[in-house]
Amino acid sequence: MFAHRPTPLEHAYASYILQRQFYNGIQSDAITVRTLEAFPFLLTSGLTPNLIQAIWIVADPNGTGILTKRTQFDTILRLISLSQSALLPPNPVPLVLLETLNNFSGINLSLPIFNGMEVPSAAILLSTFGPNDNKKFEKYKEEVAFHA
Repeated sequence: MFAHRPTPLEHAYASYILQRQFYNGIQSDAITVRTLEAFPFLLTSGLTPNLIQAIWIVADPNGTGILTKRTQFDTILRLISLSQSALLPPNPVPLVLLETLNNFSGINLSLPIFNGMEVPSAAILLSTFGPNDNKKFEKYKEEVAFHA
């Protein structure tokens, strides 16, 4: 499997989603995201269920139904971003998704959008959700709760 190497902003955004949606720590590359938890959230991207399924197959080629590596989640977010940027062909199969992922690996894209999920600014994402920064995330949660 080709694994997408995220930019610092993409990495921070993935950390934000992992914490907010799946309650995964952001201190390591080990995660636990199950298909049954992820699928409803991923559908809020506006992609079709068939495309989400094909994207999941790319990230989980062994079919375990569980993402255990951060790179798997990064790959899913990148493919969603490619689709939302109209850079995926219609109804692609997993092999075509892998080729497209590889072909567009060096370009900057907008972060993927999920309905019902507010996206913090780039400055907040980068300062709060950098690698190995759970303490900053806890402070951010307190600030957001205070202002809510």
